[in-house]
Amino acid sequence: MSFSDPVKVKVDGATEIELPRVSVGNLESEYLNADGSVGMVIASTDGRRVRHTARINLSKVIASTLNPSQNEEASSSVYLVVDRPKTGYTNEELRKAVEGLKTFLTEANLKKLLGKES
Repeated sequence: MSFSDPVKVKVDGATEIELPRVSVGNLESEYLNADGSVGMVIASTDGRRVRHTARINLSKVIASTLNPSQNEEASSSVYLVVDRPKTGYTNEELRKAVEGLKTFLTEANLKKLLGKES
């Protein structure tokens, strides 16, 4: 079963954008907006451990830090990874742990994290 096409995500806190699926692989799909500035990768790997990843990739053009009259690309990624052994944890146990992390990352705690607090 795969995610809907397109996926919808808010990367600016307000505007929901649609990302159509542009690539499908083994346990991985990639979604991308028309200008390539926002993308999402949903993937799972199945090795000694199982990893599930949801990642948003952002890119934009900014003034060059070395030569402000020129432009350069800046990119960033935000992702959640669930890393688990092959046995020992149910999907429900891990879902609850992810919900706990989401609850912890309130606006105040997220500001602290991005401000390098630990």
